[in-house]
Amino acid sequence: MGAAGYAGEEAGGNGSVREDELSLRSAAIATLYPRHARIHRIVFGRGLDLHQSAHALGLSVPQARRRIARVREEYREGLAALILAAGSGRRCGVLAEIVSDLGGEPSPELREAVVAHARSCGTCQARVHPALARSCGL
Repeated sequence: MGAAGYAGEEAGGNGSVREDELSLRSAAIATLYPRHARIHRIVFGRGLDLHQSAHALGLSVPQARRRIARVREEYREGLAALILAAGSGRRCGVLAEIVSDLGGEPSPELREAVVAHARSCGTCQARVHPALARSCGL
């Protein structure tokens, strides 16, 4: 399923809102680097606090704090990238070309390319919720 299928805008109402949300979350995790996806599963999948996370990851608390912050940032970027990729052809030709060139599937490369483009494209910036945009530097 391409990136457009993961974002509610293009989901077409198939399934419940909960299913769409789970699908979007899974797709956002697929945009993380493998080591960051692992951290996401360990920390957020298990609901660990900072100290438990540090122990589970074999890191000091300050190291765990930095890694978890980076994973959160990448996850938010992944959400923004998926939202932008959905329906990209109707709104921004450059973005549509980026998504097409990368095959449209959630990946770290798609996340990075879409977010890099969005940082310099007013049309794309306007499509992302302001709170999400601020959290990933758009």
